[in-house]
This record gives sequence, structure tokens and C-alpha cells, in this order.
Amino acid sequence: MPLRLVPYVIRELQAQNLFQLQPVRDVTPLLIREFQRWMGRLVLLDPKRGADTLVWLASSPEVAGASGGYYAKRRLATPSREARDAAAARRLWQESERLTGLT
Repeated sequence: MPLRLVPYVIRELQAQNLFQLQPVRDVTPLLIREFQRWMGRLVLLDPKRGADTLVWLASSPEVAGASGGYYAKRRLATPSREARDAAAARRLWQESERLTGLT
């Protein structure tokens, strides 16, 4: 789900246990070795590290009932200004409904 939609969906649909995650770059294990050699460990994450925050959000009592937060590396973070734009989120949601035939 696009970042800007999460707060809108929570507010409008009273959704619960909905979180936002920092996008993770993930590639196959074979490519990881090659890219890490050239680009360094700061750019790419292996699948285990890439999934860590997602698994933590799904299973940790620390965030139970804390719907709507944006998380990066198991920490609550602030998404970009564009991702927090409520008017843009509303337009995106309405256009998504129109395109999928839900309206």
C-alpha cells in the first residue's frame, strides 16, 4: 500500500494493525555477494535483515495497537512530506476506487 494511503485508510476505514515500512532493496543471494562487493553493505540488505522490521511489527507486543506508524529499522520514523499529504492520499484513494470499480 502506498505510504500516503495508510493514514487515510486508518482514519476513514478505522483500520487496525496497519503499518508503513521503509522500502527495502532486496536481491537474490547470488547478486547480493556481487553488489555488496561493489556497492558496500550500506546499500543492500540480505533477505533476513530486510524482513526484520516486518516480522517484528507482525509479532512484537511492543507495537500491538500502534496502528499507522511508519517504521524503519524497528523504530518509529517520519515519512516524507509527500507521504503525509492528506489531500493527495484522499485523491489517490478515490482514484484507486474508481479504477478498480469500487465506486
